[in-house]
Amino acid sequence: MKATDKVPWLLRPRQYFARGMQAVLALSVTLAPVLACAQPAGGAPGASGNVFVMVCRAVLAFVAGLLLLYSLRHYWFALTRMFRPQVPLHASIETANWPRVVVLIAAHNEESVIGDCIDALLHCDYPSDRLVLMPVNDRSTDGTRAVIERYAARYPGRLHPFHRLEGAPGKAAALKDATDIVTGSGFAQLRHSNDEREAHQELLQAEETEIARVRAIKAATEYVQAQDVADLIIVFDADYLPNRQLIKQLAAPFFDPEVGAVMGRVVPQNVGVNLLTRLLDLERSAGYQVDQQARYCLGSVPQYGGTVGGVRLSALADAGGWTIDTLAEDTDLTYRLLLKGWHTAYLNHAECYEEVPQSWEVRFRQISRWAKGHNAAMVAYFGRVLRSSDLSLVQRLDGLALLGVFFMSPLLLLGWLMSAVLALAGVDFAQGLQSWELWFLMLVTTLTLAGNFAAFVQVAVASHLDGQHERIRLLPLMFFGFVVSMMAITKASVEGLLVDRLLRRKLKWDKTARFRNPEGKRGEVAP
Repeated sequence: MKATDKVPWLLRPRQYFARGMQAVLALSVTLAPVLACAQPAGGAPGASGNVFVMVCRAVLAFVAGLLLLYSLRHYWFALTRMFRPQVPLHASIETANWPRVVVLIAAHNEESVIGDCIDALLHCDYPSDRLVLMPVNDRSTDGTRAVIERYAARYPGRLHPFHRLEGAPGKAAALKDATDIVTGSGFAQLRHSNDEREAHQELLQAEETEIARVRAIKAATEYVQAQDVADLIIVFDADYLPNRQLIKQLAAPFFDPEVGAVMGRVVPQNVGVNLLTRLLDLERSAGYQVDQQARYCLGSVPQYGGTVGGVRLSALADAGGWTIDTLAEDTDLTYRLLLKGWHTAYLNHAECYEEVPQSWEVRFRQISRWAKGHNAAMVAYFGRVLRSSDLSLVQRLDGLALLGVFFMSPLLLLGWLMSAVLALAGVDFAQGLQSWELWFLMLVTTLTLAGNFAAFVQVAVASHLDGQHERIRLLPLMFFGFVVSMMAITKASVEGLLVDRLLRRKLKWDKTARFRNPEGKRGEVAP
């Protein structure tokens, strides 16, 4: 596999980016009083007013240019899915010498949902002697531990719980510890450690409840690596419901030695609850059915999503393992694998069912967390992707576009602001502008005001490909969800790229609330 040497100057773009964002903020504060005097009442604009208007128009043109590029990208993906034959690679593999797999089930306070996930995995169609289920209980303070232990007692030899009591908090850190155990010598001890785990119950209850999911994943992964009982790991969040064939479907692409990671399709299982869940179903459909599948088909950059996905342990080690201090370990790993020359496979036929947020407050926090983590990856990898000579032109362009996708929301709001500034500054469209300038200004103002409608075209294409045409009736209502997401992403982007860096605040994980069976019986072991 190709490797990229790490040199000190690769760290400089991150510093330059942070300083540049601080400069933009300072420039905005400086220009605020200029807006008040840019157009004297009843008079012609002065020299300072002309300069300010020119700056606004330049910013507006820049934002509109980026929107046009992203629009072309979305249309390219939509047309690819509509008219280019899609070959479901590896889907026909049913009999093979299947690789050894450890399934990590990331859990923190998941007593209401983890039992359903374990039930589904226990009944999956995969050789039992090649499969280990490892629930990763990262300092849960509810009944998650008790649910896991009941399953472990009923299915000895198949379930090997990992109750994490110390070390760095979070999903990535927990998966890191679990991977170490699987690739080392302590796995046998884990099988007979029930008494020791019970002795730590009191300590477990005293642990802090604000645990970062990313660090938990890393701890569990290292735990698996330490035992050398698996060739690859497959990760599920505790609220996911895999079908019987899913493990085989996710394992099949690893017969290709160049595949370092795979990603399946996520489908909401609580679609009919309210308007929000229906809108999120449309969003997920477009993201996987069109966006991910087109990127994989075109040979660009399909993304490992952190759950409903698998990673080859040798590829993970080659990429440097899990990164602890991040809110988007999936995006981070996607780009480290890409820069190391490993391929990520997307399987549109490998479906798994999740519980999407049922309240706008939970949705706001969820997408804010995604935005912070993704923008951090943008700062870390933008320069490296741009300079990499090992990537194809398509990979480089799409890789850069994927990194910047969450940053487009604050840029869109900036375009709205520039449009309002030009209107309030009293720009006379009838005088002082050539005809081409007038039409160009109207074009970019319209684009920045309305946003990128090409993304909604992807939703329509996905509904058509899924054979659920009636969902298109909800398409106009997606604009409201788009506005909410834009506000959440903009707030998170400003906090992550500016405020958190200026105040040196640590990353904080906001756990997504679960809604399944909140008042019913939890953790009942299936017969």
